[in-house]
Amino acid sequence: MSARQLREPGFAADVRAALADTGFDPEKLVVEVTETAVFDGGIALDALQSLVTLGVRIALDDFGTGHSSLGLLRTCPADTLKVDKSFVDGIGGRSEEAVIATAMIQITNGLHLQAIAEGVETAEQADTLYRLGYRFAQGYHFSRPLSAAQVDEHLDAHRPLTV
Repeated sequence: MSARQLREPGFAADVRAALADTGFDPEKLVVEVTETAVFDGGIALDALQSLVTLGVRIALDDFGTGHSSLGLLRTCPADTLKVDKSFVDGIGGRSEEAVIATAMIQITNGLHLQAIAEGVETAEQADTLYRLGYRFAQGYHFSRPLSAAQVDEHLDAHRPLTV
């Protein structure tokens, strides 16, 4: 969601109505926002809190690139931090990126948040992130973007057989 969408009057009420109309389980809905969308608090942060009250989960996208990342963890009702690709690109060895990725997984573990590494493009990056403690990652190493039909095909092909 964009900062503008979060500031729209009645945003949380619209989400509540959509959930009611569709019967969709709010606990399966994750709303992604960037740090900058909720940087100044106010209406946007209130909207997120209203969504959490509905049972919706919140993910902070591109985490680590904003101005107040750590302070935001105290005020934003996030369940998940999506660690920005810029901290994954040079993750091998004793790089600054590895130090930052290690600190972020320690922070998320300490705060009982889920961490997702973004922009994983190689097996080496995936292995390094796993060794650091990341259990969720996304990027071209796993799959290129897929259409809805391709997702269905992929899931069908990997669905366990039942007897």
